[in-house]
Amino acid sequence: QTLALALESKEKEIRKWNSLVPIKPYGHKPPLYIVHGAGLNVLPFYAIANNLDPGQPVYGLQAKGLDGIETPLTSVEEIAAHYIKEILEHNPQGPYALAGYSFGGILAFEMAKQLKAVGKEVQKLIMFDTYAYLSDHKESWMVKLTNQIRYLIGKRVNDIQLLVNHPQTFKNIKLISLRKKKNNILKFLNFKNTQPQPEMLKTIKKIEAINREASKHYVFKKYPGNLYLLRAKIRTNYIEDPVYLGWKPYVDNVNIIEVEGKHTTMFTPPHDKKFARVLQEILDGNEVPPVRQHLE
Repeated sequence: QTLALALESKEKEIRKWNSLVPIKPYGHKPPLYIVHGAGLNVLPFYAIANNLDPGQPVYGLQAKGLDGIETPLTSVEEIAAHYIKEILEHNPQGPYALAGYSFGGILAFEMAKQLKAVGKEVQKLIMFDTYAYLSDHKESWMVKLTNQIRYLIGKRVNDIQLLVNHPQTFKNIKLISLRKKKNNILKFLNFKNTQPQPEMLKTIKKIEAINREASKHYVFKKYPGNLYLLRAKIRTNYIEDPVYLGWKPYVDNVNIIEVEGKHTTMFTPPHDKKFARVLQEILDGNEVPPVRQHLE
């Protein structure tokens, strides 16, 4: 019986799901912790880590519940606290460099606030093209309607700008969109056999929906520090603030660096090496030339 209990305990330990993933755990520099984007996992960050300095440790943070066993957390504050707990277990002293991709930037922002609130040093807070989106779900129907009209007009203007400045990107986006619409229509008409979704995909979609709700209810409050914003050069979707991506009211200063590519390609080949070079300059405290604010 004792042996059985010991084996059961060992099995639970092996099955334990960690959000903190050592991508490149060795090096003499303060480690960088990167929070997942919409895909919820840390796979995209291996390309970044491989192109950073040999002495730069990198850790990723993936969503709780991605294993299909753990229960997903339902608020930005809870998720941030969970990630901080795992970081402190690994590195109790600090200092800390935090980065976040897309939705992960909002989590990194909240993590930086919580770390500073308990007296920890946050050396760098870095956003990978994260938009500080404010939901209007509590606003009146009139405000929502006005926002919807503004969005539709802005989207058309953005499409025209994308067509003029990046015609191939515009064409690719529209082809993908048409393909998706066609598949959805065929599925609706039962002309196309639908394969059952893999369990992992179902899990990802479930957590993504939870994260969207969490983001919708998150209240941004001022962070007493600076922020680095690595902003994608090609803007494929409309946002109200294309310069600061909504961050200016919530930090002391926004340091904007424009990087090649669009939101989904800025740290994949052929942009990965340059992206990593800029990121390493920020982490090392070197001066990075800011982008000219020609959009203001």
